[in-house]
Amino acid sequence: MNHILKSQVRQAVSIIKNGGIIAFPTETVYGLGANVFDKKAIQKIFDAKNRPADNPLIVHISSLEMLNQLVTYISPKNKKLIDAFWPGPLGIVFPKSEFVPDIVTAGLDTVVIRFPDHPIAQYFISECNIPIAAPSVNPSGKPSSTHHNHIIDYFGKNVFVIEGDFSTIGLESSVITTINKPTILRQGTISQADIQNILKVPIYIAEKNTSTVQSPGMKYKHYAPNAPIKLIPLEENIISIIQDYIKDEYRIGALVSSENYTQLPPNSIGFNLGSQNDYAEISAHLYDGLHFFDSQNIDIIIAESFQPIGIGVAIMDRLSRAASTH
Repeated sequence: MNHILKSQVRQAVSIIKNGGIIAFPTETVYGLGANVFDKKAIQKIFDAKNRPADNPLIVHISSLEMLNQLVTYISPKNKKLIDAFWPGPLGIVFPKSEFVPDIVTAGLDTVVIRFPDHPIAQYFISECNIPIAAPSVNPSGKPSSTHHNHIIDYFGKNVFVIEGDFSTIGLESSVITTINKPTILRQGTISQADIQNILKVPIYIAEKNTSTVQSPGMKYKHYAPNAPIKLIPLEENIISIIQDYIKDEYRIGALVSSENYTQLPPNSIGFNLGSQNDYAEISAHLYDGLHFFDSQNIDIIIAESFQPIGIGVAIMDRLSRAASTH
């Protein structure tokens, strides 16, 4: 880690210790962090994002020792998930300890915890020596930030940022609860099949827009850019549809794979997500594409669909939520 990053981490730790909030990189998306035990600091996260109070936060740790401060019990199923996927892009639901403020968990008696697999995130949290509550860095409902420039676009200089590179995964973590029947609460790059392979029991998927919010990403409209999104089904010809919109004098943004990007009409504004054969590349570029279109004067975003297989499930979850009018 270079001296500039170490200096930024030192400054970020000082801000956290003094009750402030800062943005830091992880492998999934950037997080807006605060001391998990400081209620006033946690409130600053909700205020900065204009985040609904019933939308709980994920708590980030840099060691398994930190977990013991936050939970009352680690079930055998959760132990298997920890061994298989931590550090990594999986948030796990635990019964919370009395030390976790209700504001963090939206009044629930459970807390979602993640151990990020990112050297800067781990170093920052370990230097703080306290768990860090951190949702994604964005106004509530907008696309998450996967680069520090996205945060500047949203918040200017109002939020201090540890300036890492682009997030390598680019989508929020999977979240699972094993309380009662094991259920994925938020889709991510760790899939239903991945988890089922470890736990050897059926894994369920939570209903979208449920009234009970056990995890971020369950209830509210998310990931939406300024322009409306029209998500084109796989069986339809997206290039033909874009051409029809252009004939009707729409200013089009095209969020497409590289295979379709090369076929775009010259008077459309395109963003190349990457190859249809590389869903990891597409997931890493998805939010950057949505941010890009916020800087363009367009009427509508025409977005390509992808096969709901593996990471494609999480990609389609984000695209369908971004296109939702809920």
